[in-house]
Amino acid sequence: MDRCPNCRARYDCNPNCRRCGMALERLAEVEVAAERKLREAVAALADGNRSLAARLLREAQRLKSQPLAGELLGFIRALDDGATIGRAAPAPAPAAPAAAEPAAERRWRQW
Repeated sequence: MDRCPNCRARYDCNPNCRRCGMALERLAEVEVAAERKLREAVAALADGNRSLAARLLREAQRLKSQPLAGELLGFIRALDDGATIGRAAPAPAPAAPAAAEPAAERRWRQW
């Protein structure tokens, strides 16, 4: 948290906002919890536990919206959908041979 959500004064790590007096301690604790969930999710993903990682990422997102958590959730969804991440895409199927072009059309094309 960079600023007080009430008056937008700079946050200076005090339990209360210096300008409006709003209690900020609990909000700071929620941010710390969100960061902790994000780190745990990354560790779970590194261990190959995608379901735990996805659950932790959703919990982190509920606490605080974070771009990295959203991107990692998309990555896990892509893996679960069978996307080929980090591998070359399969070669496309060969196209059907074109039908023979009539001689009259070939003549007109030359002009």
